[in-house]
Amino acid sequence: MYKVNKHRQIENESQRLKILRPKVQSAIQKLEKIVDDTSFECPVCLDTIKDAHILHTCLHRFCGACIKESLRKCNDECPKCREPIPAPDRQLTKDQNFDSLVSSL
Repeated sequence: MYKVNKHRQIENESQRLKILRPKVQSAIQKLEKIVDDTSFECPVCLDTIKDAHILHTCLHRFCGACIKESLRKCNDECPKCREPIPAPDRQLTKDQNFDSLVSSL
């Protein structure tokens, strides 16, 4: 009786693994894509982003000094995607979480 129960338990665990394995692999692939898509490089100066700022309209991230100068010189458009930025002074937010992440690496 014990061997039968143990065998069933092993079969149940095996079935659960078959169900979970693709889900875990999918989650890992999604995380890898997020990591690959996350760039620590400023699209303007091509250096590691310092004093990170995000544009609200397109959510691109830049060094604070780079984006401020670029908006002033480039007719108020995103230097990465060229999306028009209405009222640029109100469309820019400091990203302290990103700064903390970069400093922890």
